Amino acid sequence: MLNNLKGKTALISGAAQGIGRAIARSYHTAGAHLILVDQSLDPLKTLKEEFGEKTSIVGVDISDAEQLETKLSPILKKNKAVDILVNNAAARTRRAPITELSLEEWQTAISVNLTGAFLLSKMVIPQMQALGSGVIINIASEHGYLQALQFCLRLQLVLPRPS
Repeated sequence: MLNNLKGKTALISGAAQGIGRAIARSYHTAGAHLILVDQSLDPLKTLKEEFGEKTSIVGVDISDAEQLETKLSPILKKNKAVDILVNNAAARTRRAPITELSLEEWQTAISVNLTGAFLLSKMVIPQMQALGSGVIINIASEHGYLQALQFCLRLQLVLPRPS
């Protein structure tokens, strides 16, 4: 349980559902001002109604630098600097051997999971540096780990072992 985030601003990506939504609830209870980001705007509107005026919402594709500049930058400029960034948004690929994934599936996952976290971090780090403090939390699932492990195990089965 969080003690006190009064006076702190937290930007949470992937806030519309799951872990991101739970983090938003927890940070709200602890008193933080929230900037909630997700591609799904309707669930964010529900959270804003529940949390009130200390919450800003942005429907945006975090892997798209132009969208972030157009939609998120104005909110960052009008609000107090971000103290906490939670990079939670994720795009999952289907559960399949890596050899069966299309390049498009791979690029979507990399775009959201890595590029999105990079772009959001790049946007808030200057504010954090100016404050002399800040926290960036990067959340990842075991899904990527399991995909890589399956690939390595299968690779080991098909390659000849050194003698």
